[in-house]
Amino acid sequence: MTRLQRMSLLGLAAFGSLMASVAQAASTLQDLEFTSLGGDRMELKLDFAGGVPEVKGYRIETPPRITIDLMDTSSQLDKRRFELGLNGVEELVALEAGSRTRLVMKLSQTRPYVTRTEGNSLYVIVGEQGGPVAAWKSRRSLPSVVSISVGAVRGKGVSWSTSIAPMSSLV
Repeated sequence: MTRLQRMSLLGLAAFGSLMASVAQAASTLQDLEFTSLGGDRMELKLDFAGGVPEVKGYRIETPPRITIDLMDTSSQLDKRRFELGLNGVEELVALEAGSRTRLVMKLSQTRPYVTRTEGNSLYVIVGEQGGPVAAWKSRRSLPSVVSISVGAVRGKGVSWSTSIAPMSSLV
């Protein structure tokens, strides 16, 4: 290998390192807070540096789970598993893969959920809401109600059921 080829390889390696550092996640999950709201409701507050990321979530009926994907987000949480036993949410697991962080909530039974953002925080309310606007202070911050159910039976394939409605259309 000639000296020019070695220099080219070193330059290419340095460029790759630079690009990898630029491709870091735009948002960082810094903290989680869990709060009981009474009845069967629980609030999960997620705090971010770099703003609240794009959020994709879905609910699985069997076994009952809520999964929240935080796109282009890294995690700075001290641990990955949180044993809760709080208002039907038994456990939360935070996983980081590629450029996303995934939160999986293990539930005692299937429960609805809604999300909303406020500043650099994302709120996830799990459980019956007691009316479409009971937990929200203004129409401008009304979240969307999203429920995507996936059910699979061994050897029978997968069936999908989806319902998405802006909360403002329910008022």
